[in-house]
This record gives sequence, structure tokens and C-alpha cells, in this order.
Amino acid sequence: MPRYWMRRGPYPDEPPVEPGPPGPAFDPLFTIVAAANLAPGMPVYVNGLGKLAPASAAALASSSAVGLCAAATASGFAAPVNCASLSLSNWAAIAGAAALSPNQTYYLGVAPGTISAVAPSTPGLVVVPVGRAVSATTLEISIAQPVLL
Repeated sequence: MPRYWMRRGPYPDEPPVEPGPPGPAFDPLFTIVAAANLAPGMPVYVNGLGKLAPASAAALASSSAVGLCAAATASGFAAPVNCASLSLSNWAAIAGAAALSPNQTYYLGVAPGTISAVAPSTPGLVVVPVGRAVSATTLEISIAQPVLL
């Protein structure tokens, strides 16, 4: 076996490697074309056509949420999706109550595009923690892997 294959680390005659500039920062907001009308705060997933649709705990196929819709978006238009945190003045259409309960974990709801403070418990449904309320208006998004019951 040739001797140079046994060397480990940088060669002594090479200059040290200087660190490069920092890479791009993680952007918690991205856009994808909507397959349906989306409301702010709706949990969404990417469907088989590569478009955003309301996520639901009713089926494994629609439970892989990628984030929460950040603004009202009509079908066929680019929808902003947030995957860090989202603040809304009124969560009633999404969570069933105008205000979130601080420190409460929220789960993907059975109805498409909703969240719930109660995890599904019926066999055949899917449990997906979506995030934790840090205040009455802000949800810290932390979507977990779906678990089929």
C-alpha cells in the first residue's frame, strides 16, 4: 500500500484552511403555491402535486405539516408559510378560541387546517404536536413527526 494513503490530517506543506464567510441564515418564512384557500394560522402540508393544502390529523397522508400559513392566500397564489413562530390577534378560526392558552401544547386538529389543545386519541387518527403557546397570541412552532394511532 502506498505510504500517502496512511497519512492523516492536513499535509505539513499546505497552508491552514481559513474559515469562509458565514452561510445564509435559516429563514423561517418560505412560500409555496396554495392548492386551496388558506387562512392565517392554518397548519399546512405539501400535497402530491407540490402545493400547500390544509393539514389534518384525520389521515396520515395529510398530517405531515410543514408550518403555519402566515397570511390569507387564495388558491393558486404563493402562500407564505412560517415554521418558527406566529402571532395572531384572533385564533378562533384555527384553534376554536380567540386566545391561546400560554404554555399549552397544541396539536394538529382533525378538521383540515385546525389546531387543538387536545391530542387525538381515536385509533386511526394521527397525533402531531404543532407547537406551544408562548402567549395568548403567539404560537412557537415546533412540528413533530406524525404518529398514527
